[in-house]
Amino acid sequence: MVNAVVGVFALSVWIGFFVNRQDIFSWVRLGVFLKNILSTTDAARFLRASLGVGIIIFLVILEQISRNFFKKPVSFTKRDIKNIVDSSDYTYSFNAFASDKSYIVNDEKDAFIMYAKSKGSWIALGDPVGKSERKNELLWKFKEIADNASAKPAFIGIDHKYVQIYDDIGLDTFNIGQEARVPLITFDKGDGCFEYFCRLEKEIEDAGFKYQIINAGQFGQYREIFAKINKEWEKNVNYLERNFIPGKYDESYMSDMDFGVLEKAGKIYAFSVIIKTKNKCELSSEIVRYIKCGYNVFAYIVFKNILWAKENGYDWFNLGFAHSPSVNDVIGVMRHFAKMFMFAEHFDYNLVFLREFKNKFYPVWHNRYIAVHPDKYIITFIKSFTVLVSPLRTVGGKHLFRRFFKR
Repeated sequence: MVNAVVGVFALSVWIGFFVNRQDIFSWVRLGVFLKNILSTTDAARFLRASLGVGIIIFLVILEQISRNFFKKPVSFTKRDIKNIVDSSDYTYSFNAFASDKSYIVNDEKDAFIMYAKSKGSWIALGDPVGKSERKNELLWKFKEIADNASAKPAFIGIDHKYVQIYDDIGLDTFNIGQEARVPLITFDKGDGCFEYFCRLEKEIEDAGFKYQIINAGQFGQYREIFAKINKEWEKNVNYLERNFIPGKYDESYMSDMDFGVLEKAGKIYAFSVIIKTKNKCELSSEIVRYIKCGYNVFAYIVFKNILWAKENGYDWFNLGFAHSPSVNDVIGVMRHFAKMFMFAEHFDYNLVFLREFKNKFYPVWHNRYIAVHPDKYIITFIKSFTVLVSPLRTVGGKHLFRRFFKR
């Protein structure tokens, strides 16, 4: 932006000197110059205006240099990130606790952007987390830092409410699907709409299974059990753990969460990570793991988590993303983002079945977007995103080999 302004100013000065060259070059002596520059001629007015604009541009450039080279970056700790997450209304903010995230934090330390780097792109997950009045300022800061690093900024999973802000900083937006949120104030399992889930609940509990909540402080005593269930589930469904996106089994932040579990005779058959905001605005359970026991445990756990959220006064239950039927996905862009759709792994990434399941809870759907650099950068972004969320490599290259056979 500054370069463009300087270029226009230089061109204007050149044109001005060309038009007024006879008057200006006749003022070569300093005394004559100082006398004539205060006159009312066109040449004098041009010189005064050019001098004024030149001083303003010089001060702006000086401020830019001072900000970029002398201002210290904001120092912050994990505690600062936790404080911001605790003030959030949305459960996606808890993804900041995963070990694969980097952060840009504002000067006041009350908002941040979580992101990761991939092939010349800085890809942010969701909108800025924190106070809404800080979003505009923080987005500009993120773009400026990315530009200085010769990287292309991009955002994935942003809300429809903030599309205009991303447009203001020069990014193009594309719809990648919709987010399903269940309004718990109107959710009533006895109104006949949830007959299937009620039958499933009765069938499983009549068989001796019991749903219960395990508090975060008890995670240590269940750590090995949960890890074993997760490993068996991954093997049964041929699941590949991926970077960056939600849904990864990550004990580094799970230890601070509550869990909904299914147990029978002292044995745990399933667990889900319960993510909840402190102000009770929203709750979600993006990780559900289970071992085979002859029932549709996945649907049961999600249903029971919703009931628990309602009983405990939460406003919304977030079911995550699904494809949008109204989006004409001619070039198949949607499939590249299916890996980040909550619960997609439980439906073998069949987006039609995934949406049908979420619709059974009668959610409110909101459009979600990606924001990327213009000029056909969408293709480059898709490549960078695909590399970023590629399956985690393991010793011997087992996952690296499997990635080519798992869609």
